[in-house]
Amino acid sequence: MNFVLFIIDGQTIRKGTTVTIFLYAIHHDASVYPNPEKFDPERFAESSLASNERSPFAFIPFSAGSRNCIGK
Repeated sequence: MNFVLFIIDGQTIRKGTTVTIFLYAIHHDASVYPNPEKFDPERFAESSLASNERSPFAFIPFSAGSRNCIGK
């Protein structure tokens, strides 16, 4: 049998497996966004982003990469 698979964080993902990205969890990660339930638009200000080593994939409302939303 010839299986195509990926191993992500020690978990084997086999060919044909449906994988979803739980955006709510990504956007409410307290290690990235202190007090994530608080409405705080300042966390996205240029001054905040420059000092923060936040991953570009920590906030992906329009997806990411070469096939992201053209409305971005």
